[in-house]
Amino acid sequence: MPQADELIGEWVHAHEEDHDGLAVFRRAGHPLPPARGRRRLVFLPDGAFVEKAIGRADGSEPRPGRWEATAGRGVVARTDATGATWHVERVAGDTLEIRPEGPP
Repeated sequence: MPQADELIGEWVHAHEEDHDGLAVFRRAGHPLPPARGRRRLVFLPDGAFVEKAIGRADGSEPRPGRWEATAGRGVVARTDATGATWHVERVAGDTLEIRPEGPP
């Protein structure tokens, strides 16, 4: 089960690495191939969470939310405005794998 402190920071969607229903993110700064836009997730130590969705003109549209470590389910993150929910499946080094569970 992932440790909450491993999540803290900004993660960038490496969509070319997605597999088996999991979305793969890499730590900000990890070299990724050029892309038209990439979703970002930011986990803050106080439980705040920001989804930086791809917005107009490939800009970033911040969507705040919360994340929490739950008993039995591990870490779950939710975006307030859209209700998007993610379950953290794995964190290893600079790789984060999450399973989308709610509306996009």
